[in-house]
Amino acid sequence: MTLLIVASAFFVLIHFLIAGTGLRDRLVARIGEATFRLLFSVLAAFGLVAMVLGYIQAEGHPVWSGGRAPLPIWVFYLGNLLAVLLLVIGTLTSSPNSILTEKAYQSGKVEVRGMLRITRHPGMLGIGLWALMHLLANGDSAAIVLFGSLALLALLGPLSMDRKKLRLDGERYAQIMAQTSYLPFVAMLKGRAQTDKNTSVWAEIGWLKLVLALGVFAGLVLTHSWFSGVAIW
Repeated sequence: MTLLIVASAFFVLIHFLIAGTGLRDRLVARIGEATFRLLFSVLAAFGLVAMVLGYIQAEGHPVWSGGRAPLPIWVFYLGNLLAVLLLVIGTLTSSPNSILTEKAYQSGKVEVRGMLRITRHPGMLGIGLWALMHLLANGDSAAIVLFGSLALLALLGPLSMDRKKLRLDGERYAQIMAQTSYLPFVAMLKGRAQTDKNTSVWAEIGWLKLVLALGVFAGLVLTHSWFSGVAIW
């Protein structure tokens, strides 16, 4: 368990203490944005690989009865389905927090549409929900360390990301925040992320992204026993 605990702490701490803080700004000023991103990516990859290796080697002990959460299997399927929908559709949506669309955002071409109306951090919430589902499904000490660390980072990390964006890109990102919410559907319920009368959020998302996300989920279910060694159906 030692490797798993140390690697998990390392992975979480480099994100909370460096990625979204003033220390990041000072490092970028000294070594440049591209070099910082490269070095940080290497550190993050190293930490994640070490976490996986530590989990494989760890001898986890059941924390709750039988090592399984007392919830019906459909809860885990539904939770993981929602996680994949958030992650896949969020990845394919232009966002101020996506590396893929960063240049578009800087040039003012990213609009609050589709999944962003539901939450401005769909990918991170998807990872967080996935991690929580797997933590509950396993219920042993090793799973709690691994998936708990990932859930902690994914669910609290967006708050650090928001602070970083506000610090570096104040007014522009403040406008994005005013039209969106961290928690799903809150901005819509408060009337801050409404579409026009002739369309809907689901129309903005589009069937193609939805079908692709469902396909990814089906593929994960069918191949889960192959890549993880655990059958779920």
